Amino acid sequence: MAKKKENKQNIEIFSLNKGDFEKNGYPFSGKRAVVVGIYYSFPSNQNASGSSGTNAISQKIIPWGEEAEPRVYISPFALKRRIRDYWSKLGEKVYVREDRNIEEGKNEEESKTEKKGMKDLVNEYIDVDLFGYMKAKSGKEGTTRPGPITSWGAVSLEPVHSFVDFNTCIYPTTEKEGGSIINRGISKEFYFTSFFINPDLISVVLTSSKQEGVDKNGVLKMKMERLKLFLEGMKYAMQKDTGGPRDKPSCVFLAVQIEDSAYGDFDKRLFKNIEVKGDKVKIKSDLLKEKGIHILHFDKDFVEIQNVEKSELDKVVNSLLSQ
Repeated sequence: MAKKKENKQNIEIFSLNKGDFEKNGYPFSGKRAVVVGIYYSFPSNQNASGSSGTNAISQKIIPWGEEAEPRVYISPFALKRRIRDYWSKLGEKVYVREDRNIEEGKNEEESKTEKKGMKDLVNEYIDVDLFGYMKAKSGKEGTTRPGPITSWGAVSLEPVHSFVDFNTCIYPTTEKEGGSIINRGISKEFYFTSFFINPDLISVVLTSSKQEGVDKNGVLKMKMERLKLFLEGMKYAMQKDTGGPRDKPSCVFLAVQIEDSAYGDFDKRLFKNIEVKGDKVKIKSDLLKEKGIHILHFDKDFVEIQNVEKSELDKVVNSLLSQ
């Protein structure tokens, strides 16, 4: 009888047990955060495929509520893709790129990462650390790292009122093909999104094998830097570099709710207390003044709120990571 081949691959354990973190030398806060963003005039081609040769617009309309109103939906992949692009422009290394579908072995960057362990991937690539990682192999066990930061996507705050911008745009595909010429469909709307952060898993690799020594202060520093880059990305990443003024979405509101042990319901309650009035949104309740709510940004030209002070980014990140 043939001996069963032993799987020596390190399996990553995503435990929420404080003892597992402390045993391996990692910091642990036990806190959770909900990040809410409101954007204005979002290009619908945020849902466009990034695959080579298939850069087609995919404006997604979904039925919403009891009356099934048509709302524009933007996928979490599209939102993360914009944030990744923002990080790349800042010089951060990003693993997921436009050429990610090139056959294995022909992509020099992918060939390098094939030989790296999860710890190296997490340390080197900010998106592997914050958004997770999955490498599927045909007929073999793949490698997966759940993301410490997740989202359900974004939805327009009102029934859709769309128009089409007939300016064309060339999206590069491959060197051989050149590019795809497409038209952009744009929806002039307010969009609402929320992300969920488990700070304890950021910059952490827990495996079934023996851990090497962990630089606790170094991990904490990386958590702080990458959390700030993510929150800055929520504010700035949705801006596009090309196109007319209508093609430049603007972050008009950004806030964070921090809880001690579980995700709060700030996003759900806020969504129910927003009223769209022309080119402005009005927040109708006092929930922004509740304990644990931190306002990072709001634009008075688009958001109507009263007697609310902004929080400093560094203080918010420190609060999320404090033990």
